[in-house]
Amino acid sequence: MAIKIKPRIKRTAGQRAGMNRAKIAAAATKLWLTTGPEKFTIRELAKQLKVGPTTIHAHFKGGIGDLRREIARRALEDLTPPHQPNQTPKDDLRAFMRSALSSFRQQPTLGRLVAHELTDDPLLSLVFAERMGATIVGLATGVDVIRGLELLIARFVGLVMVETGRLARADPKTANPILQGRLLGVSSTEFPTLKQAPQTLGAALIKRAEPDHLTKKADAAATAFIADLSKGGL
Repeated sequence: MAIKIKPRIKRTAGQRAGMNRAKIAAAATKLWLTTGPEKFTIRELAKQLKVGPTTIHAHFKGGIGDLRREIARRALEDLTPPHQPNQTPKDDLRAFMRSALSSFRQQPTLGRLVAHELTDDPLLSLVFAERMGATIVGLATGVDVIRGLELLIARFVGLVMVETGRLARADPKTANPILQGRLLGVSSTEFPTLKQAPQTLGAALIKRAEPDHLTKKADAAATAFIADLSKGGL
């Protein structure tokens, strides 16, 4: 009996058995969360996966930019759940805002990456665009979906950038004296508005540390966006 020998599968340069786009993207997300943007490189990712940089480039031909977009896209899709039968469009919007804000407060570098990439490309994730587009249509009839999506992204990105900043994550007991000291020392002639800010700064920072702060901010952003839609002219 003749023994059949299976032909050896030829792989192009830079490819390796067991590697695929999803596996590389998952490792890239982990590396991004661990090192942050400053130390995120293809060489370091390849080292973590025990492959050569050419293997990464074989799956992400756009290089580091392609990887960043894929990390952001996957994160955004994970935070955009499908519509539930018992939820209204307003519920869907609030659920997205709340889950995203809560997640990004814990992972600020990921949140800021998503905000940056989504600003550059409103269709970064077609899943996100489709689900949020359906929510927008449910909130306002006859709306321009793309314009509505742009308005939503503007509200969302602004919220994420503020609430993932260093001040938002700082301990109020530490941040308050520093900021008050800076503002108390300014000229009342040159900066009359800022001179009054220390009077309310402490209270604002304490509110930010309250357990339901993020929920309130997410709901406020959702309400503001719905008001944007109701104004028409989209």
